[in-house]
Amino acid sequence: MNVLAETLKDMEADAQKLYQLIWRQFVACQMTPAQYDSTTLTVAAGDFKLKARGRTLRFDGWTKVMPALRKGDEDRTLPLVKQGDRLSLVELTPAQHFTKPPARFSEASLVKELEKRGIGRPSTYASIISTIQDRGYVRVENRRFYAEKMGEIVTDRLEENFRDLMNYDFTAQMEDRLDQVANHQAEWKEVLNHFFGDFTTQLATAEKDPEEGGMQPNPMVLTSIDCPTCGRKMGIRTASTGVFLGCSGYALPPKERCKTTINLVPENEVLNVLEGDDAETNALRAKRRCQKCGTAMDSYLIDPKRKLHVCGNNPTCDGYEIEEGEFRIKGYDGPVVECEKCGSEMHLKMGRFGKYMACTNDECKNTRKILRNGEVAPPKEDPVPLPELPCEKSDAYFVLRDGAAASSWRPTPSRNHGKRVRRWWRSCTASAIVCRKNCVISPMRRSRIRKAIKRWYALAVKPSSSTWRPKKRAKRPAGQLSLSTVSGRKPKSNGVRSGRKSALFLLRRPAERMHFSAVSSSPLCVNFLPL
Repeated sequence: MNVLAETLKDMEADAQKLYQLIWRQFVACQMTPAQYDSTTLTVAAGDFKLKARGRTLRFDGWTKVMPALRKGDEDRTLPLVKQGDRLSLVELTPAQHFTKPPARFSEASLVKELEKRGIGRPSTYASIISTIQDRGYVRVENRRFYAEKMGEIVTDRLEENFRDLMNYDFTAQMEDRLDQVANHQAEWKEVLNHFFGDFTTQLATAEKDPEEGGMQPNPMVLTSIDCPTCGRKMGIRTASTGVFLGCSGYALPPKERCKTTINLVPENEVLNVLEGDDAETNALRAKRRCQKCGTAMDSYLIDPKRKLHVCGNNPTCDGYEIEEGEFRIKGYDGPVVECEKCGSEMHLKMGRFGKYMACTNDECKNTRKILRNGEVAPPKEDPVPLPELPCEKSDAYFVLRDGAAASSWRPTPSRNHGKRVRRWWRSCTASAIVCRKNCVISPMRRSRIRKAIKRWYALAVKPSSSTWRPKKRAKRPAGQLSLSTVSGRKPKSNGVRSGRKSALFLLRRPAERMHFSAVSSSPLCVNFLPL
């Protein structure tokens, strides 16, 4: 603040303008607000009323230093008129304006709204946002929250029977009461008794039949679609993963029960092949209405030939329609993929875990994952049997398999014809064998493990840019074996967990050499074994 304007005379004109801009902005921030006298003029013209707004500056405030760059529509002085004066129309300019709906919440705007309403604390905001996503109440697209069908149903049912809990002020008031308890300004028993007294009454009412004021059920809406397994009718059901078709025989006794389901793809993931690029615009304009209640219908893709339109009030309203045509799922525009098992074409489908490629042959159930970059994942490699690596607890042996997850090795013990077979999943970083019980690895067994791993690298791993290949044979360190253990410490590898009675042996690929290590809570298992 000790720089004077006189010291800047020798500077360039642009530098002086920049200094003046910074100086005016800084000084204006320290000054008082400007004060205006606002005026609204209402003119009656027949059955219509015309309004004009203006304002006059009463106190300059910060505008004395930094005047407005341009004046708005309200920054004008209205003429002096009296009530009852007749005015002459000089010009009439009609204009049309449309109101916009409120913007959808993002994570930042949702946290800001929670803070505004006094709901939650900074330590609970993250759990609130993760909970509504994990339970399938909302989904996130382009960093915006969209309500799911499950979230709408849960909200409607809670508002019918638990109005106090769904009130925005309830959580804020409860937070204030808890703060009073923490500050010794209220008794915690009185606070809990006041809450549970009303909550118990509402809960007892919700458990009654709907005719007695209880919570409305969520019945299955039967359709005309036959079950591909048993031939019964399929019904529209809603779960945390979305809307799907389930066989009506699911409610039968266990021996007669049918658990067949058909995944439904939401309309925002579907394009009509016959409509071209304007499919999304035409879908918004041609939104179907339920013939029973007039509510907008939600559309889902059953297969490439059929689309299901469900009433937005489902399951309260059982209206639905089936449309036939040619449809496909958005998200993959690549070439036709050939099944590596039977040679048939593979089509893009939507499952509970996202998009995937499925074989069109009914007898072949081969599937391939869609990667994050939109490409189809390469086919899985055939299992590599390792009979020279037998299991110590049974007459089975280890089998090396290629799994869907390519980011970590995940141990998955399984049983094959009553025999225990251990599986390894291929990855870019590590692999694992799981030992369910505490065991001691003998020197001969260590040698077998080393040979088995080297054999797999020689036969199963194909040279590529992402595959680790040593340039030269690495020299082993002086200490070939370290018997130190990791007790009570979780392994740091992704997706690998060790229980209280389990030992995880991790195959890592550092830049200098391969080594075989074990992470275990058992003091009997080996922790480090170089190859």
